[in-house]
Amino acid sequence: MASESHHNQLLPTLQAYGLHVDVAIEQGRYVPVEVVDALSNFMVNDMVDPSRFVSTFGGLIRKAAESVEPGRRVTIFGEGVQVLWEQGKRAAAIQIEKLCHQIVEEYDVDILCGYSGYNVEGVLHSDIILQQICAEHSAVYPW
Repeated sequence: MASESHHNQLLPTLQAYGLHVDVAIEQGRYVPVEVVDALSNFMVNDMVDPSRFVSTFGGLIRKAAESVEPGRRVTIFGEGVQVLWEQGKRAAAIQIEKLCHQIVEEYDVDILCGYSGYNVEGVLHSDIILQQICAEHSAVYPW
């Protein structure tokens, strides 16, 4: 779940690493999801509808899991939390992080979150909501 501009930046990078993106999409191993569209599927009155969230991503994860080779894991990248945080919907952002834990346990996937434009270490000390968001992660790496 990423913005269109990030999808456009990601594709050449994946191709440079030798991934045939068109083939990966056709085989269901790469499933681009536009963040605004995804949010509209499970946001109700500025909050996340948990059953819609799990249903939306559960179906995508099942489809992706069926396409990966044995012994390989599905990895998800998401920017929805950052988008909600920037929109001031901070409770919803934290709710997504909590629901992601449920998805990780149920589907045994890896979830990578992107918070571009933020110095996480510097902001952590001044933004209590970002502290709560990062506390939901198994690891936080500044970049």
